[in-house]
Amino acid sequence: LFLEDGVPSNYRFIRAGREVLSEPPRDLSGTTLVVVDTTEISRVVTETDRLAGAREVINIDHHPDNRMFADVNLVDPSASAAALLIQEIVETDGAEMDLETASLLYVGLLADTGGFRHSNVDARTMAAAARLVEAGADPHALARNVFAEQPLSQVRLLGMMLSSLELHFDGRLALAVITEAMRSAAGVCSESM
Repeated sequence: LFLEDGVPSNYRFIRAGREVLSEPPRDLSGTTLVVVDTTEISRVVTETDRLAGAREVINIDHHPDNRMFADVNLVDPSASAAALLIQEIVETDGAEMDLETASLLYVGLLADTGGFRHSNVDARTMAAAARLVEAGADPHALARNVFAEQPLSQVRLLGMMLSSLELHFDGRLALAVITEAMRSAAGVCSESM
């Protein structure tokens, strides 16, 4: 597992998150690289030439502007989340859905849909979430960990950001900023928010 910016603090409760590398291995020769939930390869790593040694690249995404950059592209803009596509692959394969896998996929659905609030959430999404709950995922605990359990530094930063809020166009547009100075004053790492 590789994520150049590291695992955001609200996902560090996930055990598998401790295994995520912040830079790709030096030698990818002979490996299959699976890229999830991104529209173009340059968003995966800033030095894309480091990925050149991979034997094969598989792209799993749900964004309509995906650049189809891989050898194998599983891109479905009708899906509400990349985790939904991965879940459907696992279920089609007939693999056993254990508690950890169900929980990870549920967090993926939860996060990518904004807590099931985005307009692309549909019956397919909710049915998939229900199957994950049936497999043992705990919706309450997972939502609490992702959205409610925030370090004090992030709450302080949120307050600073909200205090910068400006309304324009008769209240139809709201603008707020987060600056590096605000991050520093709040004690928040650059990837946290």
